[in-house]
Amino acid sequence: MFSVGERVVHPGQGLCTVVGFQDSPAPMLILETGSGRGATRLMYPAAQAEKNLHPPVGREEAL
Repeated sequence: MFSVGERVVHPGQGLCTVVGFQDSPAPMLILETGSGRGATRLMYPAAQAEKNLHPPVGREEAL
C-alpha cells in the first residue's frame, strides 16, 4: 500500500502525490495532481490502487 507523501503515477492523470486516506465502507486514497492554485484532488479506490497505480521510474530506469 502507498503512504502519505509518496508519488504515484495515475493512469489518467499522470504524476500524483498521496495526500491522505478516507476510511469509509469503500476505503479511498486521496491524490493530488499539480501544485499551487492548479492543484486538483481526486479520490481513488484503495482496492484498485495496487494494480493500477505505480511509483514513477527513476532516471536510470527510464534511459
